[in-house]
Amino acid sequence: DVDVYIVHVKAIAAGYDTTEIEVEAVINELPVCTVTFSANSGSITAGKASLTDMKTGFLLAEADFPTVAYTGRTFVGWTNSETGVTKTAAEWAGTELTGNVTFIAVWTNNPLTVGTITDMKFNGNEQKPALDVFCDTTKLTPDTDYIAVYSQNINTGAATVHVIGQGTYAGLEGMKTFNILKGDE
Repeated sequence: DVDVYIVHVKAIAAGYDTTEIEVEAVINELPVCTVTFSANSGSITAGKASLTDMKTGFLLAEADFPTVAYTGRTFVGWTNSETGVTKTAAEWAGTELTGNVTFIAVWTNNPLTVGTITDMKFNGNEQKPALDVFCDTTKLTPDTDYIAVYSQNINTGAATVHVIGQGTYAGLEGMKTFNILKGDE
């Protein structure tokens, strides 16, 4: 679309002839584009998943980027479909829009943590102590949110439990050692 504006300007000064000029301005409508935000398996908790009818040539603002969350993960920043570079919203602010673009959230996994495990007494059997497993501050449910895999947990010495997230916590892991003591210690 093109809009044409005609402006008449008249110069008036005391004691001089007045002069009128005509100025024609042609304004081209800027093409529009869409900016899309993908939470990348997380969720958008505030803001919009897409901005439509954005004019090319305009600059992105930090406030254009939504707030995102993903259980068990830490948000690193946004990568864009054109460059693959990861930056924060503040670092993307000022980027000129040249066409449709998608920004994808980048996450790192938080480790699962295992609470204190008391020393176990050697009895010749596998030692599988009760566990308190957490993702951030959330206590997880065994066999639903995680599975526990034990190693070197029969004889005296250091034993290990490896916790592996399931369901919402898939991809998250943690590890903890505990001691198996001689029966008379």
